[in-house]
Amino acid sequence: MNLREKFFWNAVLTFSIIILLWNAWNLFNQHKKSSSLLNKYKNEDIGTDEELEIMVKDLEKNLKKRQELKFAIKENPVDLTKVVSIDGITSTKGQKGIDCTGVMSDNKGIWIADCLYKGQRYEVTKGDSIGGGIVKSISRTNISIAKGEELLKFNVGF
Repeated sequence: MNLREKFFWNAVLTFSIIILLWNAWNLFNQHKKSSSLLNKYKNEDIGTDEELEIMVKDLEKNLKKRQELKFAIKENPVDLTKVVSIDGITSTKGQKGIDCTGVMSDNKGIWIADCLYKGQRYEVTKGDSIGGGIVKSISRTNISIAKGEELLKFNVGF
């Protein structure tokens, strides 16, 4: 064997030993990982995942809060008469079907409000009833009507 062939075989042998050691090291690390995961699996109590229990309890609390919520719509969101004018149908603009558009004062200083309810025009003063509510106050700029537990306010004038 000449010197060139000897060098080639020594290089191949060195390269093979390096690859063999590299693979042995990788297999050793994989064995350590798999054996530690296997031990963890054998020692784990099935059905006692504490993180999952905490998450489920939080979700149950959230669901309970959502079930206790009361949702009340003030106005009908699908009422097309608020957007489109249809012949023969009077729209219920305003609040709770009541729409107050103006005020005036008589000679005695009593304020009178001009209101619409169900397509009818009404002139109401303080203490009058309209649409199931009672007129609480009338001033030059606004009208207050108490209907149930709500206080409806209508801004009029400039």
